[in-house]
Amino acid sequence: GLGHRVTAWHKDPHAVAEMQSSKTLTVSGHSIALPANLTLTSSLADCSDADFTIVALPASAWSEVVPSLSTKILISATKGLEKTSGLTPLSYAHTRLGIKPQKLCVISGPSFAADLVSGTPISVTAASSDAGTAHQGAQLLAGKALRVYTSSDPLGGELGGILKNII
Repeated sequence: GLGHRVTAWHKDPHAVAEMQSSKTLTVSGHSIALPANLTLTSSLADCSDADFTIVALPASAWSEVVPSLSTKILISATKGLEKTSGLTPLSYAHTRLGIKPQKLCVISGPSFAADLVSGTPISVTAASSDAGTAHQGAQLLAGKALRVYTSSDPLGGELGGILKNII
């Protein structure tokens, strides 16, 4: 709804073909029409060289997927620890992949996909060690029903998301 050109990746080419055929996406039991600015793909190469890449995958998939990405700013929407290192996703991206902390951001907050799809107002935090990156992440995602606050504590954002699920 914000007009950004978006490429979404799914590892299963059959699932991509089905969504393209039905022109719908099911999120938390809600079917929504695919927006015209959304391109679906099963090829990670189609997601390379983006200005922003949002990784909304289980932490266990980071070591398989993230090394294949090339992006200016990497935004994590992942809650959990990367399986091969035991690190938070952003710590993994920095220490294992060499991505500068200034190019990393995490979005976290008490939110559910179903609320976002239904237009229920929610808020999250975009956190980065770089204020400009946090601000860009917030501007990228903020919309009518989504308020995005900024923070300079990405580790706190990651750990807060992990610990809230445990508690």
